[in-house]
Amino acid sequence: MISAPNHRQLLSGNKFRLLAVLFLSGLLSCSAGKKPSYLTNQGGNKTEVQNEEKLGSEDKLKQEKEIKEQMGTNLPVVVNDFHVALFLPFSLHKDAERGTRDFIIREGVLDYYQGILLALDSLEREGIKLKLHVLDTRKDSLTTVKQLNKPEMTEMDLIIGPLDYPSFEAVSNFALKHDIPVVSPFSMPSKSRLPNPMAFYASGSLKSYGGTLAKYLLAKTGKFQVLYIGDGSTTDKEVAAGLEEGLKGSEVKFIKRKYVKDAKFRPLLQKDSVINVVIVASDDEQTVKSATWAYRSQDPEITDEDYTVELIGLDTWLGFRDPNFKLWENASLKVLSNFYTFDTDSNYLNFKNLYRAKFEIPASNLSLKGFDQMLFFGHALLAFGKQFPAYVQDTEFAGTGMDFYWHFNGTQVVNQAVRMLKFYDYRFHPLR
Repeated sequence: MISAPNHRQLLSGNKFRLLAVLFLSGLLSCSAGKKPSYLTNQGGNKTEVQNEEKLGSEDKLKQEKEIKEQMGTNLPVVVNDFHVALFLPFSLHKDAERGTRDFIIREGVLDYYQGILLALDSLEREGIKLKLHVLDTRKDSLTTVKQLNKPEMTEMDLIIGPLDYPSFEAVSNFALKHDIPVVSPFSMPSKSRLPNPMAFYASGSLKSYGGTLAKYLLAKTGKFQVLYIGDGSTTDKEVAAGLEEGLKGSEVKFIKRKYVKDAKFRPLLQKDSVINVVIVASDDEQTVKSATWAYRSQDPEITDEDYTVELIGLDTWLGFRDPNFKLWENASLKVLSNFYTFDTDSNYLNFKNLYRAKFEIPASNLSLKGFDQMLFFGHALLAFGKQFPAYVQDTEFAGTGMDFYWHFNGTQVVNQAVRMLKFYDYRFHPLR
């Protein structure tokens, strides 16, 4: 059992109070109703707290109305009384010293949970009645299976989590058996033993990055060629698979090369006003630096005006220790990401201000993920009940930090929404 003094050593502000409430309530809570690669642009203007009911809800309700109009009158009958089970590894049964992996995981879990709580406030104001059942998985699949045996679990309208794959697989199988939608909040599994059209993977896949890149190239005008540089990693293979699938049958071709030591790609570039689109599909900072060096002149400070280069990379680049901002600016860097925020966005400013007002601490990216996901699924439940998986697929939904475009790939429902960012004036902007 964790004592109150240990809690105070671990957490500050409202996080301590929240964790204490979870512990004392036996982890059955209800509400009425670090990642290094994700960075936020700095220097946005400060604004006053605005009306929380405008946190994207009008856009979402409009989207749901459009879906209903497309589907016609053959819609499920919905009773506005929903129960959602939230499986997260709070691990309240043990201490977690500051700076340890367990401490970092607990901090991230609480951030995500508090984002969900903020979304529940918005849903409640919209008249959506939702009860949240919070369970501590302790990062243990046996504990999770025991929790699934609780009689109320079969009555859930939605299950969010768990985070680890063995536990999520158990919950996914349970959810499929009882016709309950289930959400994996962050990651895609490396494999899935049982196809489940009710299983939603919110963070998408690297293959979706390649698919988004293919759409970008297909819409591109003017004379250009594509040079794809990979490193043989899983990231490289998944992005390449999505790109090749998306370009299949089109006239867009690309030169594919694997980076090796001392490779030289400059001879592959074209002159005469041809745009050289250089894609570097790697998460490794040293590989990215070496690969970009391999297509440039020997002096990285010199821009060769005979060559026009457009560089495309991944969101993991945003976590590099020593990014080459001058190169990014000169090469009109584009970055693929399934989560990004801009301080100039009014919805994001509202979220930050409301989160601080409620919890007395700054919001994190995990907080915003919890908010975006809970807000989306809350609206989906109200619009279509627990049968929403059949109605929300292959339709775009806009969020604050992340967007949603659900597609069943034959195994599970994957979020294929990927944002493209453009680096200019030494900061990122949404690519219009």
